[in-house]
Amino acid sequence: MAQKEIVSPYALTTLQRVKDRLQITNNNSDAVLTRIINSVTDNIERMCGKASVDGGSNAIHFVQQLYINEVYTVAGKRQERIVLRGSPVLNATVTGTTTANSTTINSPQLLTILPQSLMTQVAAIIAPANFVNGLLIQGAGIPPLTYITSGDGAGNFTLSNAVGTSGSNVIIEVTGLMSYQWRSGTPSAPFWTPFIQDQSEIIEQGRAGIIRTYGQLPYIYSNMLRATYIAGFPVDWQNAGNGTTHRLPADLTNTCENICVRTFKRLPLAGQASENIQGATVAWRNDYDAEDKQVIANYTRVGNVF
Repeated sequence: MAQKEIVSPYALTTLQRVKDRLQITNNNSDAVLTRIINSVTDNIERMCGKASVDGGSNAIHFVQQLYINEVYTVAGKRQERIVLRGSPVLNATVTGTTTANSTTINSPQLLTILPQSLMTQVAAIIAPANFVNGLLIQGAGIPPLTYITSGDGAGNFTLSNAVGTSGSNVIIEVTGLMSYQWRSGTPSAPFWTPFIQDQSEIIEQGRAGIIRTYGQLPYIYSNMLRATYIAGFPVDWQNAGNGTTHRLPADLTNTCENICVRTFKRLPLAGQASENIQGATVAWRNDYDAEDKQVIANYTRVGNVF
């Protein structure tokens, strides 16, 4: 039996949402609509400058994911910022419960913002050498450079350092910029060195996905910087609109659905520009709607150096 085609996990909408727009109640068109959704998502991402050509694990998407060891080149001695290819970078401010001399904190709020599936991925991939252990976390009583190393799926998270004080409703900030390094070695013998904590920071709580570095960036060779981070919008289609677990912008989803609907309706009319029916002429536009083009323009990324 042939493998069933599925909607991409990075799709900007769902099969059911598109069927609702088309008022389709059966499954006869599921395969065709699945292909259209995946195609339209890829097209929008490429128009916005987000998708990588190879489509590999570091391909850039709107949906939240982990990016591992992305390499960047410094353009010149005056450069002080790097625009990460993925955005927004995860930056969550939540409340939690801490216990003195314990490496465990409890924060159900953090669990809703950071899906456990992503935590499992982080724990599995970030463990090897040359990585920090997890997501950087800070708050009252939490030592500097403390990282989340794992989570149990119930709102309990294990830290790399013990907490100094106990507290409830402690304000906790978690950043998805997990590793930012410069290459101190040569192209033939690369050696990656982490920037110290006060040499750089993610600006404006990660919204723009920009790292500012204090001091001169290394530019003697290409590929001198690399970063590991979590970026993109969390997706929870069952609770779309709640603003917490689902943050994919509604205008992006609407644009994707608009284009999917139009593509599906025009499938029998491929190559046809107009049609005359009993003296009435029906014509089809060959371009996206102005509203859809504006949305795509609003999410188009700039270059990654300035």
